[in-house]
Amino acid sequence: MIPLPAEGGASVGSMQLDQMRAGGSPDASVRVPELATMLARTEELIGKVVVPKTQMESSAFAFIAAPDGNLIGLQQV
Repeated sequence: MIPLPAEGGASVGSMQLDQMRAGGSPDASVRVPELATMLARTEELIGKVVVPKTQMESSAFAFIAAPDGNLIGLQQV
């Protein structure tokens, strides 16, 4: 787990995959303070929620698709 950055900072992570997903979309994830708000805003801006909010033990995640089809992961910690 990557530690959360100081107030106002950003965090970036990466991982190695054995194979590319169908479609070859880049995979980026962003930590957000409020996942439900970001999912609603995505749909307002013509994006698409691909994987809805999924609760895990101490966090939640979702995936959205930009209008060009590229996937973006959202994580709420």
